[in-house]
Amino acid sequence: MPYSQKSFADCLSTWLTVRCLNRKPKTQLFYRELHGLILKHWPDVALPAAELSANTVLRLAASLAGVCCPSRWNAFVSFIRGISPHGKLRSRRRLNVRHFVPPSQAEFAALLAECDAAPRSQAGLVVRFLAYTGLRISEARALTWLHVFPDRIEVPAESTKSGKGRCVPRLAALDEVLIRLKGLDSGGFVLPRQNARKAIEQASKRALGSQWSYHSFRHLFATRCIESGVDMPTVARWLGHQDGGALLAKTYFHLVDEHSREMAARVSI
Repeated sequence: MPYSQKSFADCLSTWLTVRCLNRKPKTQLFYRELHGLILKHWPDVALPAAELSANTVLRLAASLAGVCCPSRWNAFVSFIRGISPHGKLRSRRRLNVRHFVPPSQAEFAALLAECDAAPRSQAGLVVRFLAYTGLRISEARALTWLHVFPDRIEVPAESTKSGKGRCVPRLAALDEVLIRLKGLDSGGFVLPRQNARKAIEQASKRALGSQWSYHSFRHLFATRCIESGVDMPTVARWLGHQDGGALLAKTYFHLVDEHSREMAARVSI
């Protein structure tokens, strides 16, 4: 049945089903929450989609504008555009990108020292591994020693956000970390099974004055790669981004601009 013959609620239900297909649980939860939010602010879910007026769409948009984060708002805009000829809402919202300030080498060394002071958590090894690979914690925890090769780490597709496998190069600094991790005997997995989150949060507060998460070290990896002159598409491929570096350019525009100025200074015509 075409959207024009369905009720608003039916259209929304179909949209939710399609959006959740083959998605990870967290992504499915994101769309289910948005589904509930739309229903909560929609006055008449039985109204046929064909009868949606411009004013009705605008009223719903106004109700959601103050309660939707940019990513949920953009998903809502996509849904409305798909079911209504009056869905030409104003531009999608720009996602908020937090400016990441990397620690100095001395600060990072201090953080590692604090993490190593809590040996039971193995936080120091976890931090080093994440910082030297750029992996998400879910990807890192899924790795077994069968995924580790002399020149690379192969990230299995079932653990990635995109559902596609990728290869991450083994940086020289990672070799010693892998030797130490191998000695822990974590049942075939690369990372220890205990959760080091609290130890990392506490260590980062003491060493850096702010609370770092697992994901902070993915940002650190990306920053150091760009600062070292690795081209954006290559960094994006290592991180598992599918956009060729577009998101990295937005997130680390300050580093890209600085690199651009340095490259321009080398040009002689």
